[in-house]
Amino acid sequence: MERATITGRVYVQQNDLQKGIVGVGVSDGKVVVETDADGYYTLPRPKAEGVIFITKPAGYELPLNAHNQPQFFHFIRPAGSPNNAELEYEGFKPAPLPETIDFELLPGRRQEQFRAVFFGDIQPKTEEEVGFFRQLMVQHLLHQPMDFFVPLGDIAWDGLALYPEIREALAGIGKPYYTVCGNHDINLRASDPAFSRETFQRYFVPTYYAFDYGQVHFVVLDDIGYTGWDTEYDTFGITQGYLSPQQLRWLRNDLETIPEEKLVVLLMHIPIYTDILPADTYRNIQNRDDLFDILDHRRQVLALAAHTHFVEHVDLREGGWSGEGTFQHLVCGAACGAWWKGPRDWTGLPVRLGMDGTPNGFWIFDFDGAAYTYRFQAAGQPSHEQVGVRSPMSGPIAICTDGQEIIANIYAASYEAAVTCQVDDGVPVPMKRTVEKDPLVLHMLEQYPEEYSHWMKARDCAHLWKAPLPDHLKPGVHTLTFTAMEPDGRITTGKHNFRKSE
Repeated sequence: MERATITGRVYVQQNDLQKGIVGVGVSDGKVVVETDADGYYTLPRPKAEGVIFITKPAGYELPLNAHNQPQFFHFIRPAGSPNNAELEYEGFKPAPLPETIDFELLPGRRQEQFRAVFFGDIQPKTEEEVGFFRQLMVQHLLHQPMDFFVPLGDIAWDGLALYPEIREALAGIGKPYYTVCGNHDINLRASDPAFSRETFQRYFVPTYYAFDYGQVHFVVLDDIGYTGWDTEYDTFGITQGYLSPQQLRWLRNDLETIPEEKLVVLLMHIPIYTDILPADTYRNIQNRDDLFDILDHRRQVLALAAHTHFVEHVDLREGGWSGEGTFQHLVCGAACGAWWKGPRDWTGLPVRLGMDGTPNGFWIFDFDGAAYTYRFQAAGQPSHEQVGVRSPMSGPIAICTDGQEIIANIYAASYEAAVTCQVDDGVPVPMKRTVEKDPLVLHMLEQYPEEYSHWMKARDCAHLWKAPLPDHLKPGVHTLTFTAMEPDGRITTGKHNFRKSE
C-alpha cells in the first residue's frame, strides 16, 4: 500500500552522529511544517510529481554541489517529467522516491551582518554571449566580497541548452547562489504550464522557496504567468506577471512562521509594478493585490526584480500598496545591458549600456540586523562610476545634446532623491528630475543601427536630472560635482570634467 505521508529529518552531522535540528521550516510548496525536537517532519505525499524543500535557518549553512548550488530541496519525479516527450529541452529522468527525505545542514555562525549581490537578466542567446557574461560580470564578481549572490531570472534566453555552460560560469564566481526563474527560463513548448519549468528546476532550484540569514527572511517567488504552448496554432502562449494560488497559499503559510521584526526580502523576475510601464501586463504582476494582502501587516519589506532591462525605484503606493509598513521595490536592470548588443570596445565586449542608459552591473546590499544599505556597481568599472553625464560633453558623443544644460543619469538614485550640481567652487544648485529617454541611448541607436536588433528601443529613464548650465561660464576646463541625497541619508556622488570652448 502506498504511503500517505512523506517523512524525513533535518540534521547536522556531529562526528559520527546526526543531531536533529528543531524548528526548521519544511514545505511541499503548499503547507509549511516545522521540525520537532529531534529534527523530524511529516508532510502529505504528493499524488504524482512534487518537491520537498527546507528553509535554511540563520546560523547554519547548506551543503553545496559541484556547481556551488545550495542543496535544500528534493524533487519527486518517480516517472520523470510527465511531458518530456513534448519538451524541446529535457526535464527530469525517472527517480524512485526514497524511504525518507532528509536534509543536512552545516554548522555556521549567526551573522547579523552580511553582504549579498543581486543582478538581473544574464540572458545569453549564444555561447559567445555566455563568454561576454564571464568576461565582464564573472571576472568582476570574483573580486567582490559577498556571502552569496542571486541572479534574478532570465538565466538563459529561451535556448535552455546553454544551461550547463551558464551554470559553469556562475559556479566560477566561487560563492553560493540562489536562482530566480525568469520568463526566458521556461520550456515554451510545454502545453501544460505547470510543467514548463522542468528544465530550469533540473539544472537549478525550485521556482519558489525561502532561506534565512541573520534577521532577514529571503523569499524567492515565481511570478511568470505562462499559458502554455498553443497547440491549436502551434505558437507561443501568453506571458504576464502572475502569482499562482498555490504559491500564494505557500507564501502566507511561510510568513506565518516569521517574526514581525524580521526584514522580508522578496526576490522575483517580473516587477510587482513599474511606474514606467504601468499598464503593461507583461511587466507588472496582475494579481499583486493578493500579494499585498499577505504582506499588509509586515513592518518592513524589500522587493528586488529584473526583467525590464532598466533600473527603477518604484513607488508601490502608485501600484496599489496601502500597508502601514515600509515597502521598497527596486528593479535592478540587466547584467546583459542591451541584450549583449551594441558596438564592441577594444576588449571585444559590446558597449555597456542598457536601454535607460544604465551600464551592465550589479547591486551590493549590506545587511545589519533588519537594516540594510546598498549601492550600484557598474561591471568592469571603478566603484565611483555612479553618474553618467550626458551634457556638457566633449568628443564624438557630444553631439547627442546641444550642450546648453547639465544632464546627468544618476544610476542608483530614487525618485525621492534630492540632487544638486556644483560647478567648480560655486554654490550647489538643485537639479530637476525628468522621466524621458537618455540622450546617449538615442544617439547610440541612431549611430549604430546595425549593432542593435530592430525591435530594441530606448526606454524612459527614471533617474535623469537636469539643470541649466550657468550663464557667462568662462572658456576653459570646469568640474561638475553631483550629490544625490536619499531620504534615508544615503548619498551618491559623482564628478565630471569638461572644457568650454571660446
